[in-house]
Amino acid sequence: MRATPVNQGLLSELQGHLSADLFASATPVRRAADEVLFVAGDAGNGCYRVEDGLIKVTMMSRAGVERILAFLGPGAIVGELAIIDGRPRSASVVAVRETTLKFLSRAAFKEFAREHPEVYQNLMKVLATRLRLNG
Repeated sequence: MRATPVNQGLLSELQGHLSADLFASATPVRRAADEVLFVAGDAGNGCYRVEDGLIKVTMMSRAGVERILAFLGPGAIVGELAIIDGRPRSASVVAVRETTLKFLSRAAFKEFAREHPEVYQNLMKVLATRLRLNG
């Protein structure tokens, strides 16, 4: 089982101190193997950074079959779109084995962004780069 590269998430690509500072005071969370972190449709109240362990990101296909989108390990961030748009989760996430994470609430992200407005400029650069590469 191989984890995908950790630079998959928007917040993983923040420059310099921003990513480290953003999660400095985030809440520690633990999940046992096979324990759900969140399910598609849940409220988008924050995101998680994997500190140790492995998580699986899935969604249901139109045929009702589970599709595995990614396996993510240490350094990966999941659920970051929820802190930006506040919409419900688009995928489900479960711990593959015992996993330690840090939870960053949407409110904590907004406060951080007020203090560090360059976070929005950096996110725009990441999004523009992705659009160019995938467009």
